[in-house]
Amino acid sequence: MRILVLTIGLGVLLIGCGEQAIVGQRYRAERALWNANRELRLLSVRPELVTKDRWLTMAAQYEALASGFVQAGPAEDTTSTGEAHRIQTIKARALITAAQIHSSLRDSTRMMELYDRVDTEFADVPTVRAEVAWARGQIAEGKGEWARASVEYQGVVDRIDPDPGGTGLPGLVMRLPLHIARLAVREAGDSAMGPHYDEAGRYYNNVIRGHPGSNLELEAKYFLANLAVDLGDRTRATGELRGLEERLQESDSPPRNPAEIRFLIGMIQLQGNASPDSSRRTFLSVIEDYPEESVAPKSLQILAGISAEQGQTEKALTYLDRIPEEYPGAEQVAAEAMLAKGLLLEQNDRWPEALGILRALPKTYPFSEPALMAPLKVVAHGLRVEDTDHLSSALETAERGYREFAERYPSGPLTISAREKLVQVLYLQERYEEAVSELTSLGESLTGTPQGAALLVNAARMALSALQDTSQAADILDLTGTLYAKDEIGRWASAEASRLRRAKE
Repeated sequence: MRILVLTIGLGVLLIGCGEQAIVGQRYRAERALWNANRELRLLSVRPELVTKDRWLTMAAQYEALASGFVQAGPAEDTTSTGEAHRIQTIKARALITAAQIHSSLRDSTRMMELYDRVDTEFADVPTVRAEVAWARGQIAEGKGEWARASVEYQGVVDRIDPDPGGTGLPGLVMRLPLHIARLAVREAGDSAMGPHYDEAGRYYNNVIRGHPGSNLELEAKYFLANLAVDLGDRTRATGELRGLEERLQESDSPPRNPAEIRFLIGMIQLQGNASPDSSRRTFLSVIEDYPEESVAPKSLQILAGISAEQGQTEKALTYLDRIPEEYPGAEQVAAEAMLAKGLLLEQNDRWPEALGILRALPKTYPFSEPALMAPLKVVAHGLRVEDTDHLSSALETAERGYREFAERYPSGPLTISAREKLVQVLYLQERYEEAVSELTSLGESLTGTPQGAALLVNAARMALSALQDTSQAADILDLTGTLYAKDEIGRWASAEASRLRRAKE
């Protein structure tokens, strides 16, 4: 009997040790991931100051975390099994983060290797597999591979339950069925609209039936209204949205801002067959009923456009002037309004006023796309009126501004936009060699992205058309083929380079 008691006691002790071991591993894994994430956040504050080697070290840190923490404890034990699952999830998320770092470094090969590893090693963790499917879907969509993107996104829908107030995939999965339907139409044309939109409709109606009176129901109704817009049933869409707005106003924690719903109703009216007065009244009601919301300055912007189309120039200018006056924090909308004001003045033969606005825009809102557009609009005026002196000065000013912007802000979408516009200026100055060089350099800097490939192809086309230089065009296409060897665009570029060389012989 004593031996039996000792044996039972030893068994309990071993189980307890096993549980403590696996719990300890889970704690250490969580701690390691927390520390790595904290370091990554610090680096992300000023990413332009972080060297590539430092980013690679960070990615390696996450990969090492994913390779550690061997599971321990008896598989049949509930506690150990649960803790082992949590460790698997932590390891998978570490690999996903490493993949994201390589993506930011435009190393698509390593990125996909890591995603494949997650898919293979962590098949029993559906949430992380869904994250991989989401990432793959975004990559495919960025390349224009609509069918593949749809398959990946469907994998997210199949694995993740929607949560309108949640973060990450639960917070965005609700939009995917409609997005998948839209991708199908892009892939196969309007003939694909019926079955895929029917499938999206079934998804949303199932959510509505399964969650009456909840935020899930309200979100599903929102997407059903958007589905109706796509199908051309604007009357049904606006009716659904009006009812939804009322429900949102009554909710203590609405999943959407009712102001945005009212704004959407106005947009549907504007794009449909509603009279201008009808859409005008809706946008005016947005400003009156929701004056503090972000859609209010946007409504002023749209009201200006409606007035301008009806020839009411002064009314349009008044709406545009109200945006910076009443909404000083809405800088992006204010920058767009300032550009619109300059163009409206030019269209009404008030060029001196327009020129003053366009010249002031880059100083008033320097870090905006309208500020980058303004110098080209001044150039466009010189081209239209055939004023050689004005055009030459405008081109010089634009070139100087774009170069200064690119030097001051060495990375980011606006810098890319500034460099693209610099290419346009160089081309207009007939400095074709410099334009091709700048376009090629910009394309190389974006290696691994669809935009980078497109820029390189455009550089080759410019070399061929503007410089009549077949060899240079073929060299750029060869470069594209090398950088994108695994993509369709790369294979096409290599074949096109060979064709050009054969044609030259």
